[in-house]
Amino acid sequence: MGRTIALMRALIITLLLMAAAPGAFAQGTGVRIIVPEYTKRFQKGPNKGFQFGIGVDHDLNDRLSVGLDLVMDLGSLDNLDRYDHLSVPYGASTVEYGRVSKMVAVTYRSAYALSDNENGHFYLGSFLGVRTVQQRVVLDYWSGSSGSASSVNNAQASRTVVPVGVRLGVRSGLDGGLYEDLYAQVGYCLGGGKSGFTQSYLQQADGLALAKFTFSFGLAFGFGW
Repeated sequence: MGRTIALMRALIITLLLMAAAPGAFAQGTGVRIIVPEYTKRFQKGPNKGFQFGIGVDHDLNDRLSVGLDLVMDLGSLDNLDRYDHLSVPYGASTVEYGRVSKMVAVTYRSAYALSDNENGHFYLGSFLGVRTVQQRVVLDYWSGSSGSASSVNNAQASRTVVPVGVRLGVRSGLDGGLYEDLYAQVGYCLGGGKSGFTQSYLQQADGLALAKFTFSFGLAFGFGW
């Protein structure tokens, strides 16, 4: 976890340095606000929640672009109004949980414009990221005896995956002030398929496991120069 936080900190510093040095790039530079992005974060079951974030765009020439995004949930694990309701088998019993999750992700992306990127254009590209998902499960109901309730009580976990895949979208030109980007991406998460919980019965629950195959779609508005 500490290594992941250090990597995210380094990527955020890189994002800020890139935004502060537009003269180092041949074409346009832009700073974006992502409002919002939806991401499939779990293998099965509910996937509630939209992320918001910031990013930087750079056109290296009239066809090639690169960018860096930071997105996260605005809520917290204490916001029990955002429950996902999950049913988890526990031997012959059934455990009903309310689950709250929170995600933070840093994504590096590249794009090839299908026409001159100084104007509105469609693009194809790729992305590579680091994504950390925290989960908190709160016991709602258990059909077992009350004397063993501590064995299925509240729990919390965190797991980091590395999503990589392809991206497509439509974006307006950077050099000219306000611009927009409507995009979708699909990929595979290295490290996916597990939840991060240490309890054996929670490790086997599909609804808690992070997605192996993931997708996102979002809308961003920015200012370019």
